[in-house]
This record gives sequence, structure tokens and C-alpha cells, in this order.
Amino acid sequence: MLPSIVSPAAYVSKHASIGGGTVINGEGLFRTPKRILEEWREDHGLKGYGFAQLKRHFETIEKDLNVEATPISNEQNTNLDSQKLIQGANSLNWRTEFVPRAAKNCSYTNSCSIGCPTGAKQSTLVSYLPRALKAGAKIKENQIIELILSS
Repeated sequence: MLPSIVSPAAYVSKHASIGGGTVINGEGLFRTPKRILEEWREDHGLKGYGFAQLKRHFETIEKDLNVEATPISNEQNTNLDSQKLIQGANSLNWRTEFVPRAAKNCSYTNSCSIGCPTGAKQSTLVSYLPRALKAGAKIKENQIIELILSS
């Protein structure tokens, strides 16, 4: 990660890694909403990717990545900022929901967006890439993909 300071004062980072954005972004994982899939079909002619066709793929990915929306408000190891956010929402009578998270044995360090220090976040780096390598895949860095062929 390459930090830089800009004016007005703001923290900006630039990152490159094997595993891409899944390594440095949060671990929230959402299914593509039905309305978006319908829009893609209607406005862009994308066929075969409706919710019914994708549901089993969503379920497989969620299982592979240990996705669950686990409440954290009563867990002993939960990070303080999440607790304060929940308390603030409750004091304003705002409804809160737990984000489906791709994590396994999370230690609640709240470092998801800068890279999980424990490997709990199920980024591509710790989930799919090891499986691909074991199956014989090769990783090549700094590649530009111009065309993908499928059969």
C-alpha cells in the first residue's frame, strides 16, 4: 500500500496485490439484487443471468467463503467502533442490519479495508487462488487481459 497526503487533508491509498480488490476492500458480500439483474437483461440484453439461474452460484460462493450475517453487538471480541455505531443507531431509533461477511474465525480487528492481518477475511488471496494453484493454475502479475474465450 502506498499512502499519500493530499490537500485538503485526506488519506488516499493505492494498492496492488495478488487477490486484487478483495484483499483491500471490506469483506461485505452481497448477492446482485434481482432488480439489477432484470435491468441488465432488459436494458443490455444479458440473458441467462437472472436470479433463478444465479441462485445456486450465489449459494456456492457463500458456502466457499463462509458468508454469514452474524450479529456482532453482543460478542466479546467485537471492535469498539462497530459497537459505537450500533449504539448510536439504537439511540436514534434507526434500524440496523448486519452485513453478510466473508470471514472465517474473525478476530474483529476492523482492518478489513487495509488487509486482514489474521487471514480471516476470505479474499481471493486466501480462498480461490490457493485452490487454483493446487489444481495447476499459474499466477502471472502485471498482465493486461484483452480477450477471454469460453467454450
